[in-house]
Amino acid sequence: MFQNIYTSYLIDHGWVQIGPISYRKTDAGIEIFFDTSSQIEVDKGGIRAGNYYLEDLNDLIKVLDTLENM
Repeated sequence: MFQNIYTSYLIDHGWVQIGPISYRKTDAGIEIFFDTSSQIEVDKGGIRAGNYYLEDLNDLIKVLDTLENM
């Protein structure tokens, strides 16, 4: 299983691993796919919401806050 600070954060906050490098938050309709250990692709409601490069955990938290409030 792929695990780093980002995936640990996701699991600790109710995200479900749906593939080797993919996570879903069902109630928000958001899926995250890890291209690399710090680069993600995000879909919301089945639509590509963007690609993001994460330098630290705060970057992931900001991306998630933005997406969940869309």
